[in-house]
Amino acid sequence: MSPGPSSEDRVVRPALEAALAVAEAGMNEDPQRRPPRGLQAVLGFHKRPSTALTAVKRVLDRDDEFRELVAERTDTTALSSAAEAFLRRDEGWRDVVTQAARVLEDAAADDRERDAERSALELAAELRTRAEVAEAARTAGEAELKRLGDVERRLADAMTRSAELASANEALFEERRRAVRELADERRRLGERTAEVRELRLALAEAERLSDVASQRGNDQSAGTPPDDPAADLEQQRERADHAEAVGRSTAQEVQRLALELAALAEHLNPDSAGKPAAAATDDAAVTDNAAASDDAVGRPADAGARRSPGASPRRRPVRVGRGLREGTTAATRALLETPGLVMWVDGYNVTMALWGDLALPAQREALVRSLSGVATACGTHIRVVFDGDTGGAPAVTAPLRVRVTFTEAGVEADDDIIDEVAATDPSIPVAVMSADRRVRDGVSACGANLLSPNDLRDLLSGARPSGAGS
Repeated sequence: MSPGPSSEDRVVRPALEAALAVAEAGMNEDPQRRPPRGLQAVLGFHKRPSTALTAVKRVLDRDDEFRELVAERTDTTALSSAAEAFLRRDEGWRDVVTQAARVLEDAAADDRERDAERSALELAAELRTRAEVAEAARTAGEAELKRLGDVERRLADAMTRSAELASANEALFEERRRAVRELADERRRLGERTAEVRELRLALAEAERLSDVASQRGNDQSAGTPPDDPAADLEQQRERADHAEAVGRSTAQEVQRLALELAALAEHLNPDSAGKPAAAATDDAAVTDNAAASDDAVGRPADAGARRSPGASPRRRPVRVGRGLREGTTAATRALLETPGLVMWVDGYNVTMALWGDLALPAQREALVRSLSGVATACGTHIRVVFDGDTGGAPAVTAPLRVRVTFTEAGVEADDDIIDEVAATDPSIPVAVMSADRRVRDGVSACGANLLSPNDLRDLLSGARPSGAGS
């Protein structure tokens, strides 16, 4: 490989610079020695152009006399062997210069190779760093994308759940509005019946007064004119009054039933206000009872008032299911549960152990509430289920509005709760109790409650029962 001119110029550069120094020194000698023509153009510059050394090399190649002068006046020991050989032009000088240029070229190639290797290593390190940064960014991006996907799914689930709750809430509010409308209608009808009873009682009192007057004047009637029958007229008025009073009581019971249903709806819609709607319903019932009591005081004959001893508290009487139905049959049980305004208390675990004793307790509760929900829907009965427990009356399972489920307080048995609740219930509200426990049955029977057993529920759920069976 022959070195290029640039390599050779670098090898002989010390000799070229020495030639310029000798030429400049000759111009300062006395007498002055003029430099070769090829150097005159470059000696006049304070800062020599890049082509100056090339011009000096051409002069030395052509002008042997000037070259020998430079070799004579230059300390060759300070020059490299190649630069000295270039000036002296001894035999083999070109090989020396060429070899030196080749060595310089090889060194430059090694330097370039080392620089390239170093640059490659630096580039590889930079690329690795950038790749690591990119990989970290990709991993972070995938994690963020996954997180956003989870957030989007949770948001979609929340929106779906919110829509479901909004729909259910709207249905509950619509049910409450319906109950409010029905309650208002029943109150209006109760007012009409109350006014009718008042008018009939006034008419009855007037008829009795006229009967007394007619009996006193009976002897004064002419023999040809048959006297009116005041007793028949009085009995007719009495029957009308009794009928209106019965209708009024039925309407009052319906008002109380609707008030209880409205209270249950309000409690379901707003658990924080539990107890307030029920209290309002109780107040409404009290107002109704007071109105009826006022009606009793207006126009009731003295003998009618004497039928009930003053100060005696009313007592509940068991519901009579009607003619042709034998007590203990499925038809009689259904007729009892369809009684308007009836509330049925259920001794929870007493019934579940009899019907679903092979199941775990949570499954027993679910089975009982599910069965009672169907009964409440079919018969329109308000059902209260009490389980032994210590959750402070918290709901045991999810139940519809007509079926309310509670646990007793710690240390209190469901038996005691049921007996106390039945005793505290307004006697005008019909009550039934489902239990096989003798203590419960005796306690609520003394309060005028109708009695049902777990077998009655089993037969009601199965659809039919032999007509001669007892409970």
